[in-house]
Amino acid sequence: MVERRVVCRAFVDGTSKVETVRARRKLEPLIERLHERLHERLHERLHKRLHKRLHERLHERWLQSSPAHAVGQGAPDALGGHCT
Repeated sequence: MVERRVVCRAFVDGTSKVETVRARRKLEPLIERLHERLHERLHERLHKRLHKRLHERLHERWLQSSPAHAVGQGAPDALGGHCT
């Protein structure tokens, strides 16, 4: 059996390398979860922004392609035509 020796070097603040490694190991899962949540929130915000932009562009195209609506002649019906 190989003997494992832990080298403890003290840092300036008095903590040892072993204490620091243990603390980091405890924090790593938390940091990973926070990173995942941040990524998810950024993705949701980006998706929402892109969806809003797409909706605005489609609405602008619809207004431009509908001369009756642009002039104000009635509201669009279910088939894309206009009621008078």
